[in-house]
Amino acid sequence: MPVVLFFILIAGMFSVVLIPVNIEVYGTVTDNEGNPLDHVYVEVYSSDGLKAAEGGVGSQGRFSLLLHEYGEYEVWAAMRYDYNYWAQFQKVKFESQENNVKQRLDFRLIRDVPCNVTLIAQFWTVNSTHTSISFGYAQQGKIATLVEGIGPDYPYNSIITYTTYGSTEGSSSEGGHILLQPCSITGCYSDTPGSVVSCHVKGDGTMGTLGLPARDYLSPENASGGWMEELQPGDYRELKIWPRSNYTLPDAFSVPVDVDILGKRFQTILRCTMLGTNPSPLSIWVSVTNLDSVAHSYKFFVEGGHIIHIWEIS
Repeated sequence: MPVVLFFILIAGMFSVVLIPVNIEVYGTVTDNEGNPLDHVYVEVYSSDGLKAAEGGVGSQGRFSLLLHEYGEYEVWAAMRYDYNYWAQFQKVKFESQENNVKQRLDFRLIRDVPCNVTLIAQFWTVNSTHTSISFGYAQQGKIATLVEGIGPDYPYNSIITYTTYGSTEGSSSEGGHILLQPCSITGCYSDTPGSVVSCHVKGDGTMGTLGLPARDYLSPENASGGWMEELQPGDYRELKIWPRSNYTLPDAFSVPVDVDILGKRFQTILRCTMLGTNPSPLSIWVSVTNLDSVAHSYKFFVEGGHIIHIWEIS
């Protein structure tokens, strides 16, 4: 048999055997104090955005996932929405050098941060010895404030709503009154200390609302607009509004964010916008009564169509 033919026959008796690629990504998930977390899902995404692996963690916060292709990946650790923790991701790259690779990635998740979102604000600054104040609001439907978030491509906006079918009234001569919706701030970050990728406010209304006294952040000199009225002894005036348009609130009503991200502080503010309630009418009012034996002057001002301010001037 010719030598060349012999070698061709021998080569044909063998097939190429590929050694499988096994890349293990493992580690632990803890809270900001180092305590292991359960109810965590770990997901791995390839560079084209496809999910390459997923799994949960054990009772000690440990996880292990297996990959079978080289490339760049994002590994995410996150809890369910109702467990109130931020998410974290880490990037990792595997190159075709070894067929059996182990890569440890540990995650540390921070808790959501409590906050309050303002739904209604009414302010008055008067002399309580002779001026009486009553206030209230009535609504048949939703009162809503939009809170801007931050994200990689566009703001992650959240609309915080409170649904009511009735009215609330009160009386006071001190300060003012704000209606708040308790919420929380959540988001995600990488493995770079102090680097937040996105954050936003979440709230489902299950915690109800808070009606709290408040002091005005504006002075009558800084109010751009408004009008003066003189009230004689025994006179009564009611300032009533029906918010229809949207109003982006000043910094006094923003949601501050101040969190420790892997040992480095991250700070920003999330701006809020009160939303018009048409076609569900919301009415807000503050009334003033001069109980003195002499006349007094008051300045009335409606900020952005949503916020009532009243000052006693003389």
